[in-house]
Amino acid sequence: MQAFGLFDLMGPAMVETVLLAGILSYLGLHILRRQVIFADLALAQIAAMGATIGFIIGMAPDSTGVWIFSFLFTVIGAAIFALGRVEDARVPQEAVIGLAYAVAAATVVLLVAKAPDGAEHIEQMLVGAIISIKWPFIAVSAVLVAATAGFHYWKRDVFLAISEDPHAAARRGLRLRLWDFLFYLSFGVVVAVAVRAAGVLQVFVLLVVPSMAAMFLTERFRAQVGIAWAWGAVVGVGGLVLSFYGDVPAGPTVALTEGLSLLLLGIALYLVRHGGRAVVRVGLGAGATAAVLLAMFLLGRALGDSPLAMSRSEARQQRIEQEVR
Repeated sequence: MQAFGLFDLMGPAMVETVLLAGILSYLGLHILRRQVIFADLALAQIAAMGATIGFIIGMAPDSTGVWIFSFLFTVIGAAIFALGRVEDARVPQEAVIGLAYAVAAATVVLLVAKAPDGAEHIEQMLVGAIISIKWPFIAVSAVLVAATAGFHYWKRDVFLAISEDPHAAARRGLRLRLWDFLFYLSFGVVVAVAVRAAGVLQVFVLLVVPSMAAMFLTERFRAQVGIAWAWGAVVGVGGLVLSFYGDVPAGPTVALTEGLSLLLLGIALYLVRHGGRAVVRVGLGAGATAAVLLAMFLLGRALGDSPLAMSRSEARQQRIEQEVR
């Protein structure tokens, strides 16, 4: 009965997670090669800003109009990122992308500050509502993902050449800004859908964690694509199962599960590659971490009832009560 309840509630979310894991992990491999890690987070936040503007002017959060606004803003973001690539620039492209993220995030906060249900809207953008999506949405998502994947497969040599060595690609006569714009634009199509379904946090981890895991395990790009998709799908679905049985929000659970899986992989690879000494070091590191966490817990308990943990008004009231006694 529990298994039926799991698939009845989580079935669409699982399918969407597998779908998003495939395309996002592939795009993440390019992002890591380009060394623009903030690009995925920034584009997701810009897409969320577009959706927020649609929400503020009266569109329903799950309407097609909100998705259109989200996509249009990702087009703007794609143009900004493409123009941010400047040869021998004093300011790196990553700084431009990081600034775009900060501005988009600040704009969202200001827009919803006085809006009804503003806090709820921000929470949904961050953690998503993947367990509430329906099959028609998944069908639309599948079409857009397939179109993006088809475009990247068609121009795979161009995109990989630019991601691997942009200087060599430029010497070959490739127009870097044009292809960057097309890359980020196709990226934005996926992100606009993914943020609406999964939220900014889950989108970010599905872009970064599976691709990092794949790059740790092999240097061959084609193998990395397969490993990354499998990693993102299996761990993502596992996070959904944990959220179901633990009765906790799905998006943060998936994000945490993906992050922990990468940590465990890193520890496992370290142990395999460095032998006996690594076991001792990992053991010492685990012991030190446990000791620090225990010390923080004890310190928190000690400070919990002390004046240091009180506001000024609470501390003043406590002094008054002591004087009265």
